Amino acid sequence: MQSNPIQQTGQTQQPQPQASAQGAGGSPAGGSLTTQAMGKDAFLKLLVTQLEHQDPLDPMDNTDFVAQLAQFSSLEGITNLGTSMDRVAGKITSMSNLFSSNLVGRKVTAAGNAFTYSGSPVTLAYSLSGGATKVNVTVHDASGAVIRTLKGSGGPSGDYTVTWDGRDLSGMTVKPGTYTFNVTASDGAGSPVAATTYVTDTVTKVALTGSAPQLVLGGNARIAADRIKEIF
Repeated sequence: MQSNPIQQTGQTQQPQPQASAQGAGGSPAGGSLTTQAMGKDAFLKLLVTQLEHQDPLDPMDNTDFVAQLAQFSSLEGITNLGTSMDRVAGKITSMSNLFSSNLVGRKVTAAGNAFTYSGSPVTLAYSLSGGATKVNVTVHDASGAVIRTLKGSGGPSGDYTVTWDGRDLSGMTVKPGTYTFNVTASDGAGSPVAATTYVTDTVTKVALTGSAPQLVLGGNARIAADRIKEIF
């Protein structure tokens, strides 16, 4: 009787499906969609071959068969989910860029402390996280030097504003340009109260750099779109 070439020493060798089957070029599956498709075909081919050459007296265990199919289905599902999430992320980025571009020419109020002085009084806004009895607003020039200290309004937590007339400590009008301001506040016991500064300016353009678009204001200050508090 002629022996089956698949059998050796009376037992059937059953080729096992491999999750990382290689394509014709020798590259492992998983890198690209083409390679992943080749990996799927190779898996099914190996599985069919295994079923065709199994020993009738010792057939393949159904539990192992189902487990192999489940493993492959899970791997394919994870791959498809990753592809879908990439597409969703791409659409969200496109929508964010479109929203930001619509703000060009609009005036916005956003968290920040850099503003442009063009010769007219400037309204500086801030928000107190708690009640404060003492509030100081300091204006700095481009070098960081303090050029004016203003007394801000205290009170319960909420939004406040103070107007700077463009004059320095000596009463001289400063030159137009970009300036910054900081707010320090404390309560009746002298404990510090957190304050957030806001600037209001016109969006001149949108910089699509990094992971999120940056809004460029009139004084070339850049802010993230998620820091906008109001749009006018």
